[in-house]
Amino acid sequence: MLRSDINRMIEEAMREFEKKGLILPAWAYWDVKEWYKNPGLGNEIRKDGLGWRVSDFGLGDFMAECSLQCLIHRLRLAAKKA
Repeated sequence: MLRSDINRMIEEAMREFEKKGLILPAWAYWDVKEWYKNPGLGNEIRKDGLGWRVSDFGLGDFMAECSLQCLIHRLRLAAKKA
């Protein structure tokens, strides 16, 4: 699995979310530079297990069975950054 494949899947998921009117927290769109500019919030996001999770759910065929989820457990993180 190449990072470019993962990035493409994330971009596709974000387009689908937008079509459905799902609003993601601002940090869902951060690039690497933004993470370095926001170390406190970045650490909280990682500690809480938020972010993009790409998985085939143990089925053994990532490209055929993959699923992409944006896990948002605490809305306060979204409000904090917005």
